[in-house]
Amino acid sequence: MATFKAIEAVLLEIEQYLTLRTYLEGYELSSADSDIWTALRTNKVANGIVRMGSMANVARWFSFIEASHPEIQGEIQAAQAKEKEKRAAASKAGSNYNIGLKNTENGVAFNGKLIARFDDTNPAKEKQEFEDSILEDLQLLGIIPDRVTYTSDYFD
Repeated sequence: MATFKAIEAVLLEIEQYLTLRTYLEGYELSSADSDIWTALRTNKVANGIVRMGSMANVARWFSFIEASHPEIQGEIQAAQAKEKEKRAAASKAGSNYNIGLKNTENGVAFNGKLIARFDDTNPAKEKQEFEDSILEDLQLLGIIPDRVTYTSDYFD
């Protein structure tokens, strides 16, 4: 998953490029428009930046493509169907509930799985609300684990 700064930098370039343009290439919908629109639409961070409206040209272009080319919605469904972002995760020991995301780019590149592992070395003293809160926060960030495990699962 790209960072906010990386996405913002790309969007700023597109913002400048679209200053006096309706499309990215030529005078009609191109594969560049379609591909970039789909990428922005399916990336929660990028979509949020566009919808904020702080980049007027990108927001104008995005809304125009969405409104005038309804066929592009099918591309989103296709992209979401084949896009299974799976990330590698590692746990950080020594605290109640702690999730460490590590090497997410490698996980995506090699079609890995995101495993959220909670370090609950003393399950009797742990509170469910902490786990629920962490999973909620991850979901808000667009990070959905493929599996949730617990350190205590491996106790004898």
